[in-house]
Amino acid sequence: MTRHPPRQTLTKIHHHTPPSLAELLETFSGVCRDCGVCVRACAFLAARGAPGALATEVNLETGVGLNAAFSCSLCGLCSSLCPRGLAPEALFLAMRQEAVRRGQANLSPYRGLFAYEDLGGASLLSLFLPPRPGGTVFFPGCGLPGTRPARTRDLFRALEKALPGLGVVLSCCFSPSRSLGLADRFGKRFSALSSRLADSGVREVVTACPNCFRVFKDQGEFAVRTAWEVLAENGGLFVPRLSGEVTVHDPCPLRAEPAAREAARSILASTGLSVVEPPGSGEKTLCCGQGGAAHLAGPEAESWRAQRAGQAGGRTVVTWCAGCADHLSARMPTAHLLDILFDPERALSGRARVARSPFTYANRLLLKRWFQKRQVGRIG
Repeated sequence: MTRHPPRQTLTKIHHHTPPSLAELLETFSGVCRDCGVCVRACAFLAARGAPGALATEVNLETGVGLNAAFSCSLCGLCSSLCPRGLAPEALFLAMRQEAVRRGQANLSPYRGLFAYEDLGGASLLSLFLPPRPGGTVFFPGCGLPGTRPARTRDLFRALEKALPGLGVVLSCCFSPSRSLGLADRFGKRFSALSSRLADSGVREVVTACPNCFRVFKDQGEFAVRTAWEVLAENGGLFVPRLSGEVTVHDPCPLRAEPAAREAARSILASTGLSVVEPPGSGEKTLCCGQGGAAHLAGPEAESWRAQRAGQAGGRTVVTWCAGCADHLSARMPTAHLLDILFDPERALSGRARVARSPFTYANRLLLKRWFQKRQVGRIG
């Protein structure tokens, strides 16, 4: 009789001491019973098979079967649903890493994403302004400063009221390399970023990007909070008085972060808007379709966006991820939470000011100069 590890043990292994791919393949082959729970919820698994079946198709001698993982969004919905406590996204990430290590991964579809990451961490756009006593920096990520520089400034001003002496770091968190399986590339770049932060006395990172939050929390080198938690806990933010009905989209990197989700909802609800919860929300949230860059690997990712559009029922979708907002807006009325707070009339009418590439790069450069003029003080 096969003995199955309890849910708590598998979860702990996934988050703190990731097992090898061989160990994961053995676990999934033995524990997954193809019950269909995750398959019914995920277009990728519906098209490719249950996690246990995919594990049995991998040949570690030849590398056959590894590249199937690049069509997975790594969103974690399967883990939140699995009755046996398995975390299939850990298996699929390990498969990606092994494919990259062997040189068997086709990385050509992601060249633009890597260039975006390279520029985000380069000296042209990056900025380190250390915190005053308190050790907290604001890390807005890449997407928000590029698409919504004015909203980024608004958010920083609001955070400053709650966290006097707040520092600023403009940089990439290198999440694309991490999720695409380039473990060495990610490790070197994030380690350099972490060292610079630690050497400057940073103890806490406040993020506006869900992916940045996930990276910093998983690496465990700094305390990390979302900007929404800080605002909800401290107040001092101008909240417009609005009316109407909206629905929400929880970014999948915050799937296991109830405090962040509840903080964003409380801020949204304080405007007077009525929030209608979609079927897939909270821990069971859907991916927007861009998770893990799956939209560049196969057609399955589009089903997430189409499903969310159907659930929205014509209502404006409010999210707190710049990437989700921009991706979903192609199929349904979508606004970032900051658009609702600081430009509500335009946001609710679908006319919020959102920049597109290549203007996003100019916006990030101008935002860097804006922060420099504040003379908070440079790191290094």
